[in-house]
Amino acid sequence: ISNQWEKAIVQIQEWLLRYPENRNVRIQFLMLLERRGSSEQAKEAIDQTQEWLLRYPKIQGDRERFLKLLERRGSSEQVKEFIIQTQQWLLLNPKSQEITKQFLSFIGKRYSKGDEISELIYTQWECIKSAQRANQCLWVTFILVVFHHDFSSLYSDIASMALRNFPNNMVICQLVFSCFRDYLDYDTCYELAQKIIA
Repeated sequence: ISNQWEKAIVQIQEWLLRYPENRNVRIQFLMLLERRGSSEQAKEAIDQTQEWLLRYPKIQGDRERFLKLLERRGSSEQVKEFIIQTQQWLLLNPKSQEITKQFLSFIGKRYSKGDEISELIYTQWECIKSAQRANQCLWVTFILVVFHHDFSSLYSDIASMALRNFPNNMVICQLVFSCFRDYLDYDTCYELAQKIIA
């Protein structure tokens, strides 16, 4: 059976080189490699998909499947390259909130506290501030990553902007209260508590 998987992987790889625009096959291929591919095949597919995503950056399903493969099978160099490329792309496309959310989730899981995550979080914070209006999913992901990595210097500013953008959104209000309450002023905490228990 492993020989059949090997043949299938090689055939799909060759097919994707001829027809790179076929997203459905690419997604299925990445799923197959995640489970059945060799380390070398995964490495090669990650490199090819990374190049493909640079050409078609707004395609979501491929990026999500790619991130799963990268998380499980990517080398440190491939992860670093992905982060650099994605940071650069997001700086040029700050309104791409779904890709920003996926990126934040990826780096949030990948890194512990330290300089690498600090720079990434501060850069994303600047992008969110410049966008002025991020969607709820992006805010939730960003708040959780910032809280998980203990960026307390940003808590107050993030809470203020999130609550200004979503003053009556219960998900945002509960998340800000549960994560940042020790860093908020008394009036804000009281107001949030009233909304939550209402």
